[in-house]
Parts: sequence; structure tokens; C-alpha cells
Amino acid sequence: MKIMCIGAHMDECEYGIGGVAAYLSQLGHEVLFYNPATLLHNKEENRELNIKQSMASAEVLGAKKIMWLNEKRERTWMCTLENVDRIQRDMEEFAPDILFIQWPRDNHPEHVEVARASYLALSNALSIQVHEVYAFEAGPDQTGKFFFPDFTVDITDAMPKVRESLLCYSAEHASGSGLVAEKEICARYRGHQNWQNMAEPFAIIKYPDGNDDFYLRQLLLDKFRWCGNRQYPAYGKEFFC
Repeated sequence: MKIMCIGAHMDECEYGIGGVAAYLSQLGHEVLFYNPATLLHNKEENRELNIKQSMASAEVLGAKKIMWLNEKRERTWMCTLENVDRIQRDMEEFAPDILFIQWPRDNHPEHVEVARASYLALSNALSIQVHEVYAFEAGPDQTGKFFFPDFTVDITDAMPKVRESLLCYSAEHASGSGLVAEKEICARYRGHQNWQNMAEPFAIIKYPDGNDDFYLRQLLLDKFRWCGNRQYPAYGKEFFC
């Protein structure tokens, strides 16, 4: 199968779905990380280092990577028609069976814009049929308080690879040791919420068509667990409005 993950910045996919990506690549599936809002250092030598680190980080997890390298630090990436069209073309060319995109409620404006552009590109990509689509979490200070997952994946067995992947980074706003520390805290918290050890959370954006089952559930077996089986249904989201 083909799995595509669209995340704004160069460390987004490794942080958001690193454990799941490691599992799927180990099973022999093709995983692509796609970063349209890549922020690179202004100095040329540091830009090259950013690219090498990002490619190495994806490679640890068995993923390939596409980064847009024309982003300027002084300009916020926006969900323009041109950007949506470009994502759509690349999405149609890759033709993923499973797609991961960012959650649209987030404190980082570029996460929000990339989430919106990804959804519009998917909606416009009529030449392909993506079987299922999920949203992933960017982090506690960004997506965390807005994100109520539908299921989690136990990534305990994949955490050594995730740590190795994130430690590839030494960028100004993506320190490897800092990313690892935050990822471990988030993974333990999400695992605690759903009776697992360390977990990555996901929300369903598109269900499979007809009576078909989720590919991801079939692939990950007992590592996949539905949420909502604790004391507060749906993690206490408001039922009465």
C-alpha cells in the first residue's frame, strides 16, 4: 500500500506519525512524508544541513520525503489556490491508499493553513480514491487541547526508531532532544488515556467506502485501539449544547 502524510514543517510527520510510519514501512508499505511549509535557515550552509537532517530523519523510519524548498522565513505559508493545486497534483501522482493530514484546530497558523489546503486538495483530487484519511496531533502547545482522538496506536515497540529519527534534528526550533522529550510525554499521556503504554492519537477524516474495513486497523492489529472506553465517553466532550 501507499501511505502519505502531509505535515507543514520538516519535523511534522516524524513527530506526528513516527511510530505508525515505522510499523507500516517495516511491513513493506511505501510511506511518503510531504512538507509544503518547510522553514529553512537563511544561511545557505545551514539550509543544506536542515535538508540533510530532515531526509535522514525520515529515512530512519523507512519513509521517503518531499519538501517545498522555496518557503521564506518572513512569509507565512497560506492556503492559496496555487498551493492547493500543487498539493493536489502531487497527491494524485502518488495516489495514496491511506492519507494523514494535520488537525485544522491548532495554535500554529501554518499548521492550520496546511490542514485546510490538504483537505481541499483531497476533495479536488477526483482522479484517485483514497481509502481512508486521518488527522494527527502536532503537539501539546499546538494541537493538543483541541484534539479528541477516535483511536490510538500503541507505539511502544517503535519508540526506539522514533527517538533515533527525532534526534537527527538540531534546528533552531526543532532540537532533537527537545522533540524526543516532548514526544515521550505526549505518547505516555495518550497511552494512559486509552489503556496503552505509549501511543499516537488519530481522528477519522474519511471513513472507508461501503462496508469495507479500515486498512490501518487491519494492518496494525492489536496495536490499534478505539477511544472512548474509559470513564468519560468521548473523553468528556460536551454532549449537551
